[in-house]
Amino acid sequence: MLPETAKRANLQGSLKRFFKDNLQEGQNIHVSFDKLLTTPTVGGEKLVEWVGVKIGENDLDLMATQIIEVFCCTREDYEGYRLSRLRDQVLGLLTNAGGSTDTICRIPLYAVAESVADWERVGAFMVAEINESEEMEAPDLTKFITLSLRLRYASGV
Repeated sequence: MLPETAKRANLQGSLKRFFKDNLQEGQNIHVSFDKLLTTPTVGGEKLVEWVGVKIGENDLDLMATQIIEVFCCTREDYEGYRLSRLRDQVLGLLTNAGGSTDTICRIPLYAVAESVADWERVGAFMVAEINESEEMEAPDLTKFITLSLRLRYASGV
């Protein structure tokens, strides 16, 4: 039987919960997991600031590596000031989560259940590396910076 720490549903659910709880609920920053650079629409209005998260490859091992990309995006931001501020908020979250004293960000890893209230913590991802892209601009004038993360966790495989 596959350990809870190696189940893809648990990995995806835990990462989605982390970003939704800390950015969307905690800081009122819209988070998207499927469209990335496509400007999200909420309540009929296009957003001018959002974060897209892409859950990438996973190298399973006893100490596994999960790659994710976080796209910090803004529109109508001609000098990129709001993009810089958004990047700082996201980077702050990824370097401080959990208030650890060793400065290593830990993202809770849960065994996903039908109700979020029933999720059981089974481990944690450690943010081992963050690589930042240059500021870029899409054809629709969306400015974005990509933070590529290498997460490490004990998968039990």
